[in-house]
Amino acid sequence: NEPLASWEGGARNGPLLSAALKQMHKALVEEQLVGIGLTVPFFNGVLHTSYPPERGSFGSAYTQTIREVASVLLRTDGEFTIHLYPWFARKGNPG
Repeated sequence: NEPLASWEGGARNGPLLSAALKQMHKALVEEQLVGIGLTVPFFNGVLHTSYPPERGSFGSAYTQTIREVASVLLRTDGEFTIHLYPWFARKGNPG
């Protein structure tokens, strides 16, 4: 859960994620467990800009990892997930 967050190891986990997803998908296929999607729930800190939403962008430290993970998820019918909490948005823009 949230492997790029500092409390989970941070950026050093980045290079491991796409390979881990590929291996997990391979294991599911080998066991004929089709239809099970994979995901990596990212923490909201991967975002450089989140407001307004149409100008959202990822932090440069995370861009390559996110691109690699998203590519694997797209090929394996996984889901791209970011834990966005409404409290953080309100805190950043209380008006």
